[in-house]
Amino acid sequence: MNHALVVAMASRLFHIYDIRKMDKAAQERESSLKYMTRSLACMPDGQGQFHIHFVHYYISQPTGYATASVEGRIAVEYFDPHPSIQEKKYAFKCHRQTINDVDHVWPVNSLAFHPKYNTFASAGSDGTVSIWDHKVKKRLRQYPKYPGSVASVAFNCDGTKIAVGVSYTWDEGEQGMKTHNITPWIGVKAVGDEVKVGFIIFNIVFCSFPVTNFANIIWLQPSQSPRPDTFLIVIVGIQDDLKWIACILLSSLFVIQRCITSV
Repeated sequence: MNHALVVAMASRLFHIYDIRKMDKAAQERESSLKYMTRSLACMPDGQGQFHIHFVHYYISQPTGYATASVEGRIAVEYFDPHPSIQEKKYAFKCHRQTINDVDHVWPVNSLAFHPKYNTFASAGSDGTVSIWDHKVKKRLRQYPKYPGSVASVAFNCDGTKIAVGVSYTWDEGEQGMKTHNITPWIGVKAVGDEVKVGFIIFNIVFCSFPVTNFANIIWLQPSQSPRPDTFLIVIVGIQDDLKWIACILLSSLFVIQRCITSV
């Protein structure tokens, strides 16, 4: 289990505690973002998931947290301080829009990780909620725009629903409160496959040919595939010999792990 607690401090600092030893922060870090932290959420666990046909497999992945700032950016960070893990962290722009050739940037008010699939939702003052897959670095879905700034977002315990809170977030001070006239409300929405497609899907094809050498394995990502998270694994083995399948499956798991960690 993950025993980490992350506290966002002033001056863009973060203190990371082990909840079993709270007398001193285990790590102190500076934010990867240039402006004030607005929201923070920890990944539920460090497990990467994938499918082989209809079987679930789990591979350990670095666990960490996501932070967001007032200038429309999200950063994905990892707890492990080793340089090989830290080089995986990144930041990206979001909750932005160009209107009449003018770039508008809104604060990211809230982040929430899905408790099962490790995708996450972001909510902004632009009135939108987006679902992101931080592993493949892409947005999976943006829900229709809400009538005001989305102040908070959260999944329920089993991840089947998402709650959205809309209210004025004081981005424009007291004057904005008078002009925007936003009625605070909370809505609950059932979620679907948009939170699940963070899975990397591997299609395994077994081919048997009259060859004399031992089975070998090839993996590739077809360019014609409509999904960048779908891979094809072609396994070639000795004709009429089923004993090689177990050995090849073990080898394929190694290739899959290398594939996932390189995404």
